[in-house]
Amino acid sequence: MHCLALFLVSWSIATVAAAAPSDPCADRAVPPAARAMGFTRAVIDVCPKATDISPDGQGSFKLYNGAIWDTFRAPPDTYRTVPDGLAIKLTGGVTTLSPVGAQGTLPTLAGDRGFFVEFETYLSSNDRDHWPALWLMPREHNLSQGDVYPGDPKDFQRWMELDVDEGGFTTGWLGTVHSWTGIWPKHQTERSPHWELGPVLDRRQVHTFSASFEPRTLKVVWWLDGKKISEAGPPAVPKIARQQNFYLLMNSQSHGKNIPYEMIVRRFRAFVPPR
Repeated sequence: MHCLALFLVSWSIATVAAAAPSDPCADRAVPPAARAMGFTRAVIDVCPKATDISPDGQGSFKLYNGAIWDTFRAPPDTYRTVPDGLAIKLTGGVTTLSPVGAQGTLPTLAGDRGFFVEFETYLSSNDRDHWPALWLMPREHNLSQGDVYPGDPKDFQRWMELDVDEGGFTTGWLGTVHSWTGIWPKHQTERSPHWELGPVLDRRQVHTFSASFEPRTLKVVWWLDGKKISEAGPPAVPKIARQQNFYLLMNSQSHGKNIPYEMIVRRFRAFVPPR
């Protein structure tokens, strides 16, 4: 009887351990792709939760609700902590840069040095209407027009947008880099080709989406679950990116039907060259 009791206790503990989600932040190793490119210093490594988010843009936080180019702020209940990360409901969006100019705890990524970023995420359900977006923008692209440069016409803006992954456009992975130019509201873009690459993705499963920017060659490379999937260069990758500083964005959007879902962000990281 004593042996049976010990067996049942051991079995129960093992079952609970197996059911519990693995700690996404347990592995501190530099991703092989980042190491191969010389991006070996981790400057961002976050397994997020709802308390990491500033609801109004103020204060020193890891994440901020909303974006710097509009005043919309999702309600607080759009975000919740789950056992393995941060769940973001439809219409929610967080960034590592305060939309009102507060000093956050996470750095921007200098374009003149280059960087490697990765996001580990999954969705609560599969539907082509879901539009999860993992991307980067330069802090210079703001309402003060920090992306207007000497020698350019008045109000003429230039910036790079790097989309690490956007769901719903295809059944698989989709990443894009844009070279944006022009005077609002008539901005124009040179972008990398849109095509479906890789396998059909079950977005209910955890996937790792990664991308790098190499300023010397003006090259962007994407990886899906650790495997290289695409790359792009000029004209979609502009020289001006070398003068800009990038932050991370994570959004749960819709392609039009507004079918409810959540994107769960387990972890996001950024690596730069060693000092």
